[in-house]
Amino acid sequence: MFVFQAQEPTDPRHRFDYVDIINFPFFAIRVGATAVVAVLQDWGALAQAVTVPAFEAARQLVLHPQQFREVAALAAYMTTLFNRVPKHLLYAGENHVDVMTLPLQGMSTKFVFDPFDVGDYAQVLAHVTGHPLEELYDGRNIVTLLRDGDNQPWAVPWPADERQYPHIRFMQR
Repeated sequence: MFVFQAQEPTDPRHRFDYVDIINFPFFAIRVGATAVVAVLQDWGALAQAVTVPAFEAARQLVLHPQQFREVAALAAYMTTLFNRVPKHLLYAGENHVDVMTLPLQGMSTKFVFDPFDVGDYAQVLAHVTGHPLEELYDGRNIVTLLRDGDNQPWAVPWPADERQYPHIRFMQR
């Protein structure tokens, strides 16, 4: 689970946002000044096994609603890449049951996430943000509102009530 600071639009009707994908254990919610992105049933793998530069940038920002949607799209896509089925041991005590999750890596040498494919991610980003794919992805590069051209966190310069894309700034992947 990831918790971020969020900008609050002046219109109370725009202070709430929710994103999920039906077939995967994931949701993201923005309420007021707090945004929560939850990747469920990965047992902390996304937070512990990989470094996601966009998440690192988002932690340093007060997320504009559009940036929240981008973070949600990235987490949703990463959920689809998780390639483990966790195994659990149960121990029944007199008044309780202990559940122990075995190590996700197990005996496999395969990484716990499948390889990142920018084209597949671009489709999720387009779906979650509602922007046409061709405005976000040119077949090689993808637009981001989280980092600037030097990969530093980028604070959106327009107010939380506005939704726009500046001149498309592509990030190399």
